[in-house]
Order: sequence, then C-alpha cells, then structure tokens
Amino acid sequence: MIIMKAPEGWVNTVTTDRKSYRGSGQPFLVQAKSLSPDKQTALYYTSSLHYRDSHLEEHRDFSTDLYGNLYRKFMTVENFLKGYAELDLKDVKERKFIRQVDWSDNAQAQEKLQKKRLEERKDPLTAIDWVYRKGALHEYAFLRNGYKRKRVYSAVIEGTEYAVWKEVPWTITQHINNPFMSDIVQRGLKLYRNARYDQNWGKWIYTESYYIDWTIRQILVMDASEEDYEFFYKNVFLPVIAYGAGYADDLREDADKMQAARNARDRQKREEAERLRQQKRAKEKQQREEAEQKRQRDRRAREQLWQTQKEIEAIRRSSYENTQKSQAKVREMWSDTFRGDTRFVDKYGDEHVIHTYDNYAYKNGDTYVTSDSPLDHGWDWEEPEKKKY
Repeated sequence: MIIMKAPEGWVNTVTTDRKSYRGSGQPFLVQAKSLSPDKQTALYYTSSLHYRDSHLEEHRDFSTDLYGNLYRKFMTVENFLKGYAELDLKDVKERKFIRQVDWSDNAQAQEKLQKKRLEERKDPLTAIDWVYRKGALHEYAFLRNGYKRKRVYSAVIEGTEYAVWKEVPWTITQHINNPFMSDIVQRGLKLYRNARYDQNWGKWIYTESYYIDWTIRQILVMDASEEDYEFFYKNVFLPVIAYGAGYADDLREDADKMQAARNARDRQKREEAERLRQQKRAKEKQQREEAEQKRQRDRRAREQLWQTQKEIEAIRRSSYENTQKSQAKVREMWSDTFRGDTRFVDKYGDEHVIHTYDNYAYKNGDTYVTSDSPLDHGWDWEEPEKKKY
C-alpha cells in the first residue's frame, strides 16, 4: 500500500509494469506520482526493488535470474542514492550536492526485520550472520530553463547475509580418526569451504554458499522550485518518507485503519460480486433447462409430424395402388365382356380365358367344357372357379 500525504488539489497517478529492466530486477514495479495544481512540484514513489548478491558467484554481477532478481554486490543506502541521483540528474546544468540526512536507527524495526528473516529461513543449516536496515536522503540543487530548483532523493535499504551449511561427504569424514589416512583427509577437507566439526550438530560441515539478499524498500523523489521547496519538504515529503521508512507509528496506525476499511469494502464488493455471479449462474441454469425443455418439445413435435406425414403418405400410396388395381380390374372386366370372354382360375392359381358367357367351366388337360349350370363330368375333370373382378 502507498500512502501519499499530498495537499488537497494535487493530482495522483499510479502505474505498474511487470517487465524486468536492464540493471535492476523488478518482478512487479509500482510507481506513483503526485503533481501540484501548478505542475511546479512533483512527488515520485517507486515500490520495492529486490536484489541478491552471491560472494561465491562474482561473475554474475549485473545479471538477472528467471525471477527478475539482480545479482550484484551489496550497496549501502549512501552509494545507492548517489548513483541514482547522478543518473537522474545527468542532463541538468550546475548540479550541486547539498547534504545527506540519515534516518535515525530504529531498534524495534531492526528487531522485527531480524525476526522476520529468521522465520523465513527454511533450511535449518542456513545461518543469518548480519542484518542491515538503513534509510537516508540526498538533496541537490540545479538549474532548469534558467530557474533554480531542488530535488531530494530518499531510500530505505535492507540487507541480510546468509551462510548455507552442508555436511562434508561421508567418504572423507569416515577416515578422520585413521592416523594412516590423515594426509588424505586433510587434503580432502581443504576442498570444502570452512570445513569444521560442529558440536551442536555432531557433524563435519562446510559453507556451501554465502550470499546477501537485499532490498530497496522504497525510492521517493520530490522536485520543487527553490522558493517552495522547504514548505513541501516539511509538509509533503517528510510524512511520506517517515511512513515508508517505518519510523512513524501514527501514520502506520492510520494506514492500518485505512487498509482495514479498504479490506472491508473489498470483502463486501467480493460478496456482492459473488451473489451476482450466483444469481447469474442460477438464471443461466434456468435458461439452459428451459432451452432443453423447448428442444425436447420441438423434437417430439418433429417426430410426431414426421410420423403423421409418414402415415398420410402410406394412406395416399395405398389409395393410389387400390385405385390402380380397381381401374385395372374394370378395364379387364370391360375388355373381357367386349370380347365375350370369361376368366377361370384353376387349383394352381393360373388363369384360363375361355370365350363364353357361362358361369361354370370344366377342364381335363387342355380340354374345356362350359355350362350355365353345374355338371358332373367325372372324377378326372377339374372345375376351375370363375374369376371375381
């Protein structure tokens, strides 16, 4: 959280960037700017920058790892402010360093930092040998477009020195008490940094790595005209830098209250957003169910319509076939009547057309006999049935 104690009417802007810049690792950079109404005074805030330095890997100076951490030698707050100001003011004329002001040591903050570092330590064989925390500011005067101006830079730097121990391999330590192997054991121990027997652990250990993890907690810059500088320095710059350095309990209490109120608002917003999301999900579920029901109804209606059309088509086709059959029978009947023929069907289903109007016919081989009344010609005669149209 950034606390900007700017007067009423000042314009505040905040920008963020997740890029890693050459020369400094910035996994998540936050910059805030507060500009006075006449645009003659500006206050710039930059969030924490994280650095790491390994004394065992000096060739990695000024390079970043996959996490955006910069590997380089530890820099005191004085040297950091000097280099930062020289880079920032390299194009201005008649630049003049005025003074350096050190923030008084805060024993409580130092103890908190020491406790935090100890709690963050994961490996029991990692020792914390040194903790550094200091804040300071540099003031400069310069000319810009013929006008006298002043600029003040401040930063708070924290550094922690770590030593990571490991156990000397058993292949060497197993021969320590063997007088015939003493020369070989001594040469082997020299291969391991600070190899020694630790009474607490009851083991031979060595320093595997040694590094300093350091952070610039904030960079705060104020630029103002020479005549307005003292007023804004006391009323704008100092309250902000005091909070950032962790030396103003009243500002921290105010900030904590503000953060608690903001957390409550954020929680309320999240709950309201969750309620709206649940309502939206419930509405969408209802809409999906209604849409699915409509699709089922439409499917059943299409199936019913298809079945009805199928039945109508079957009826139409059957009616057409029956009509064709009836017409064929009528044509056949009229044709037979016109020619004076009568059709008879034998026991095998074969039709026999006989030129006669008689109702009875008798068949014996290829011989046919017809009569208008039934006859008895004997057992070897077959009586075909008269075809019914």
